[in-house]
Amino acid sequence: ANDIINQMQVNGELVLNTDSGDLTFKKEHILIETSSAEGLIAAQDEGFTVALSTVLNDELIQEGLIRDLIRQVQIMRKNADFAVEDRIKVYGKFSGKLEEALNTYIDYFCNETLTLAIEQEGSEIEFSDTIKIQGEKITLGISRTIKD
Repeated sequence: ANDIINQMQVNGELVLNTDSGDLTFKKEHILIETSSAEGLIAAQDEGFTVALSTVLNDELIQEGLIRDLIRQVQIMRKNADFAVEDRIKVYGKFSGKLEEALNTYIDYFCNETLTLAIEQEGSEIEFSDTIKIQGEKITLGISRTIKD
């Protein structure tokens, strides 16, 4: 089957030798349907096949959570009218998978959001909002701070 598909892809036709002569099938005469193995998505063109895994492991899930948290904090910074270069403190109580992800990717999160500290609560919050990450609502606060 793979040889037939490759010949069709490369030559644009398939030639079958029979006792009564050669039979030539053009691309438009044959319907080729491909399906990917479970957990993979694949595409084929000109004899090449590329497959990507669609299975999410813990590391990818955590990275997705952190990227979502970063996006939400960046929106908060914009809504608070903070300058792009302002360093901030983030206030909030994180738990479960989001807390695990934050612990794993703390440096990445702080770098992307210019966060110098994360605290559970504080009195100097300049802007707060309730955000939603994977169905879980979290109230976050942010404030500008001076870099030490």
